Amino acid sequence: MKLITLAIAAAAFMVAGCSQQATGAKADQASSATANNNYVDGSSGWTSGDKASWDKALKNRAQGQNDYVRSKSL
Repeated sequence: MKLITLAIAAAAFMVAGCSQQATGAKADQASSATANNNYVDGSSGWTSGDKASWDKALKNRAQGQNDYVRSKSL
């Protein structure tokens, strides 16, 4: 009896986990226009919907993560 109850509970958890809706950008939405909310930090100079500022922010971020640019020559 306990095994059947455990199996039903496990099945219920699996079905509940599959019902979560996906969040984030839609397929037809540009990446530069997806975050039009209060969670975006304004210090990066990027504004939602402006592709040029989006590209500039990505380039600056990539350069900040580039170890060859960050390292100092001896």
